[in-house]
Amino acid sequence: MTKLANPPRSIRDQGRDAMRRALLEIAGQVLLEDGVHALSTRKLSQRAGASTTAIYTLFGGKEGLLEALYIEGFARLGEAMR
Repeated sequence: MTKLANPPRSIRDQGRDAMRRALLEIAGQVLLEDGVHALSTRKLSQRAGASTTAIYTLFGGKEGLLEALYIEGFARLGEAMR
């Protein structure tokens, strides 16, 4: 039996990616509406209907979330400039 070159991603991985994208989107909304000081793991998890554990699992905490937002923002800026 041969292995697939690109095996399909598991449903769990797809769910993690969807949760990660949703958390980043909601975090961006909080930043726009209320500013960086209003962004907390508790507030974000409440808006997302998730637990704070999801944020720590996916990003390592608030600092990791902010870094992911920074990276995502510059990726979007690069796409817009192309």
